[in-house]
Amino acid sequence: MATNGWKLNRDERAALLEGLPADYGGTVADHVMLAAHLPEDADLSTATRGEIVGAAGDARGGQAMVVAIDGTTHRSDGGTYHVTWSLGAGGGRSRATR
Repeated sequence: MATNGWKLNRDERAALLEGLPADYGGTVADHVMLAAHLPEDADLSTATRGEIVGAAGDARGGQAMVVAIDGTTHRSDGGTYHVTWSLGAGGGRSRATR
């Protein structure tokens, strides 16, 4: 099984974080996930651009940016394309590599 998504370009990531500061100290802002646990022979997206179209947060210390890929925010698994932007301490969530 594989995980597929889009890694943020480091220079673009830095510019995005400058314009959209992280709410919490655990800055992630690393990637947009397409799907997890894909079969190795799954058809993968060929999209090369995404656009931040909104923001979301929760009471547990999570901040995310909602992303449109090919004009939609809806993933095929029923989820929403997003970038985990930052996480607060003690939120019980795993953190991606920064």
